[in-house]
Amino acid sequence: MTSPAHPFEALDAAAVSRLPLSWRSRFEPGELASLIRSGQAWGAWEPGSGEFVVARPWRHRSEIAVLVEIAAVRRADELVLDIAARCRDDGRVLLMAMEQQERRRSASWERAGLRPLEDVIAYELTSLPSAPASRPGLSFHRVRADDAGAVGTLLALDRVAFPWLWWNSVEEFASYLGSDLVEAAIGTLDGEPVCYVGLTRYTNATHLDRIAVRPDRQGEGIGRAGLTWVIDRVRVNRAAPLGLSTQRTNARSRALYESLGFRRRPGDDYRI
Repeated sequence: MTSPAHPFEALDAAAVSRLPLSWRSRFEPGELASLIRSGQAWGAWEPGSGEFVVARPWRHRSEIAVLVEIAAVRRADELVLDIAARCRDDGRVLLMAMEQQERRRSASWERAGLRPLEDVIAYELTSLPSAPASRPGLSFHRVRADDAGAVGTLLALDRVAFPWLWWNSVEEFASYLGSDLVEAAIGTLDGEPVCYVGLTRYTNATHLDRIAVRPDRQGEGIGRAGLTWVIDRVRVNRAAPLGLSTQRTNARSRALYESLGFRRRPGDDYRI
């Protein structure tokens, strides 16, 4: 059913079979229908043309939605406006798009009511430094998905170390730690948790997903020690190079990465 606020049809599971999903789509029909039925995806579409848009929760957070597929040309801007209105109606506070998933001209996003939020830039370390110095007294302990206490510590560190947009939810940590390719560890100093790191191993590379230091312990070499632990894991796993991304405005993190030999990879930059 359409309305002035929602000029397009809501995308339900039954309608998925009528979508012109191409080989470029991020979804198989059965997968998308299942996600819609479970409330883990929602969308809007125009039955006449088959144009559609799909959004999902950002990092398993119900208050933030991210556009994951826009299969439209003629009415793309209007479809994004429609899904934004649906997000507001459902109580979500932010709808965003990531250039990693949808690369469009800035004017197209602006016509749909979206504005730039963050510039994310990429770095890579191709030559691992030999035995970089560690922080005396700081030790790292691996975190398992079934260790509720450790996961709670990760969540607490995450909340104080990162801005609201970049918080991980409990569900996101559960999904993340459930992967066999992920290694996460909490750093403790004198028995007190002060940081955490998380990485994903690939066949011939590693990605540093997160490095978080409690704000009241920053400037003590803890972040550098966390990177040292990660670099050691890359060496043990024989999975170099090591890549990462950070906000363009995060001058402190950028200085740390560059001091350890990380170099920019502008081709992997993206905007939110």
